[in-house]
Amino acid sequence: MAISFAPNPEPFNDPEIADDDTLIRRVNPEHHFTMDRNSGKTRLSSKAFSASSPSLGGGMSIDIANKILDAGLDLKTFVTTPKYIASVKFKASAARGVGLLVGSSPTDDNPYHGEVWSPDRGRFKSSQQRALLNACQWLHKPEELEAEIT
Repeated sequence: MAISFAPNPEPFNDPEIADDDTLIRRVNPEHHFTMDRNSGKTRLSSKAFSASSPSLGGGMSIDIANKILDAGLDLKTFVTTPKYIASVKFKASAARGVGLLVGSSPTDDNPYHGEVWSPDRGRFKSSQQRALLNACQWLHKPEELEAEIT
């Protein structure tokens, strides 16, 4: 029996994702880093915490850590790909605490996929992006990646 997943569900707060659950955001160094003008160092940009365009569902893709672990998989190995060589983690409460919704949104190739949405599927406010940036920690940062979270 094939599993079918609905693409781009309506934004919702998934009661099965507790506030204390860890969410993972995959990081692409080509798009998610910026040079800090004050320190002169590369840092993770708040743009790493952006929703996709409304035509693509308006959510920010995440992976739900406890679902990956429950499947017996290693977090770092699962989320690291040639495109996404790094990843950060934050609690669901960090997103919900700034008015965002967190829900499970499995795809055919990732049953542990979720989304963070603005309730109206609009873009995240810069204050929401900054709050997520401030709440995150590295899950996996390759040695050759000289970047900070600030």
